Amino acid sequence: MTAILMTVMLACCRDENRFSSYQHISLDDGWSYGDTLTFIPIHADSIAKGDCRVIVRHSNDYPYANLWLEVSYTAADGSEKRDTVNMILADTYGHWQGQRLGLHYQHRVKALENVEHVIGTPLRIRHIMRVDTVREIDLVGIEFN
Repeated sequence: MTAILMTVMLACCRDENRFSSYQHISLDDGWSYGDTLTFIPIHADSIAKGDCRVIVRHSNDYPYANLWLEVSYTAADGSEKRDTVNMILADTYGHWQGQRLGLHYQHRVKALENVEHVIGTPLRIRHIMRVDTVREIDLVGIEFN
């Protein structure tokens, strides 16, 4: 009886703090080192606690096996937080990881775990590769839940 009641209660719950947003990057221009992508997650609660994943979609011609990113946000206490994320896009044999979508590959990785995000404050992502412009990436996004 308790198991049935718990199942019904969980089915009634909605996760209103889920958020996702994506930004396209020009394949012609590439993603410049100084180009910081800004996302502003909106939640039902003023402070939402959860995990943040970064999504990247790249072409088969992406020249590297990984992508180094810096993810920054303003914490609930007002301090600026930063984390470095190494997205492994290919295995040691050069095979792309992630989900294939036609001529592109989409990969997601947990960037921030158990973070408290204040509604309306920006979450920023920039690449920190050792090149000025990263090419062959056409989409970067976030998922918060």
